[in-house]
Amino acid sequence: MRRVKTNYKSFGMKSLLLTLALAAVFSSLALGKTPVGDESVVPADEPNPPAVQAPPEDQAQKYFQKKKDPADNTVSPNEHYLAIHLGGFLGADAYQWGATPHVSNAGRLQGGLTYRMGELGRLADWALRADFIGYQLPEGTALNLSVLPMILFPDAASTFPVYFGVGIGPGVFLSQITNESTLSLNYELVGGVRFFNVIGNTGFFLETGLKNEIHLLSDGQFNGFFLSLGALFVF
Repeated sequence: MRRVKTNYKSFGMKSLLLTLALAAVFSSLALGKTPVGDESVVPADEPNPPAVQAPPEDQAQKYFQKKKDPADNTVSPNEHYLAIHLGGFLGADAYQWGATPHVSNAGRLQGGLTYRMGELGRLADWALRADFIGYQLPEGTALNLSVLPMILFPDAASTFPVYFGVGIGPGVFLSQITNESTLSLNYELVGGVRFFNVIGNTGFFLETGLKNEIHLLSDGQFNGFFLSLGALFVF
């Protein structure tokens, strides 16, 4: 009887320990599956960050890079133009040219071409001009061709229609009276108004100023006050 009772107690003790162990295992599993906090609560949507505006420098860059209006009365910095002018003299005097010390109204027809080469620091343009000038003297007629680098202010990309210019360069007489210089030094001071892209890429300009020259191989000299009308072709 004592052995049976002892086996019964040992079996009961083992059953109790097994039950406690299983309870502990199931409790740990249940705690592992239990959510911490309330997952049913949906967090509020965060507000969208404000749009980042481009700095003023970028906005200015976009403004200056916009395409030019075809009707715009300007020329962009990378464009060129060819100007063709023709006119005469309102007053012209020749000195020590031929046998007569002074000849009034010696200038006749004048004309030429001006090609815009580029900008000078966005303040002015530099151009190359070829000028023809005809003369009437007591001994006969003369014709001079000069090539003048010129500076024109302001640059053609500005919207200001009035411009001024200065140029100086060598000249050669295609025809000349006897015993006079065939080479000259020509210089010009000009001013005018110009309008680009009036009809398509064609514009117009009016120019006036001084066209003077000094003969290099003789004592002759010419001073003329001119007026020209011309056309501008932008490309």
